[in-house]
Amino acid sequence: MDTMSLRCGDELKPSSLPLRLYVMRFCPWCERVLLYLSRKNASVEVVNVDLVDKPTFLFSKHPEGKVPVLEHKGQNIIDSALISEYLDWIQPHTSILPSDPYLKAKQRMLSGLLEGKLPAASRAIVEEQKKHSQKSLTNAAVHDALDSAEKLLNSTFFNGEDPGFADYMTYPFLERIWIWSHEPGATDLRSDAFPSDAYPKLQRWFSKMRSRKEVARVSQPLWRHRLFNKGYIKGEPDFDAGRHSDDHNNKPRYNEHYFEATDYHNDAETNDHHRRPYDYNNDDTTNDNDNNDDHDDDSATDHYHDYDDYNDYDHYNNHDHTDDDYDDDNNNDSAAM
Repeated sequence: MDTMSLRCGDELKPSSLPLRLYVMRFCPWCERVLLYLSRKNASVEVVNVDLVDKPTFLFSKHPEGKVPVLEHKGQNIIDSALISEYLDWIQPHTSILPSDPYLKAKQRMLSGLLEGKLPAASRAIVEEQKKHSQKSLTNAAVHDALDSAEKLLNSTFFNGEDPGFADYMTYPFLERIWIWSHEPGATDLRSDAFPSDAYPKLQRWFSKMRSRKEVARVSQPLWRHRLFNKGYIKGEPDFDAGRHSDDHNNKPRYNEHYFEATDYHNDAETNDHHRRPYDYNNDDTTNDNDNNDDHDDDSATDHYHDYDDYNDYDHYNNHDHTDDDYDDDNNNDSAAM
């Protein structure tokens, strides 16, 4: 899941799969859908896009050129929560939402309540890092969101003893706050036992979620998040942060990005992309790469903030981020479900 991000002028090749997902690799709203697909073991082509130099075709998928967008047999679905629920509709044999109407509504309500504060909390951290605003206000927003989540967590997972819809919709935003906890002074939380001993239920939940196979499979490594955030804070986001520096100059960008039983890996000698079985025991895309913390890319904002609602990468150069490129989910009707 690591092809180059497509830009304006890049070709979108025909897909051989019925499902195609357009994403920005560091976007939390996009990660919601990737987690859902990963849990369902669904085959999907993933297309990474550059949200500053947007490919023209993106506007034919979403009228405002936002992500995520799921394309299913030529039809486009937007909004991360709606996309996830749509996946259950078309693949009922692997449905994550329960069939019982009340339990299904409960998962939607939990997701809506959690979405009410967590994305805003991660965004507050990003804004504080960019503008050096009052850290006390940022910490208050973060702890208010964590307090609410701790109170809502009444079992191992928000879904019970097994992760469900609310867990997958929530994880990317807590992950982004966790990523920020690695930046000196960004939060007063613990990166080693996130969020802190004051939140024992969330501490256990986060540890269990990070260790799950479907999460490790789609999460970007910590060091890449931090590298991306460093550029984002400066108004220079690199949507392929962490790839070799000569990628943009020497390698073509394709939309050949398959997810599920196979994954693309680059052959250094031929610069060709070869598909090989995904190896869960040798996954270099897990978010456990804390040993790369000595990277000086510590201001990395990570996918969390920006995407979650920071959707407007068109405004990066003006440092006027309206969050509009991450569709979804900023003022989603689905968030209240």
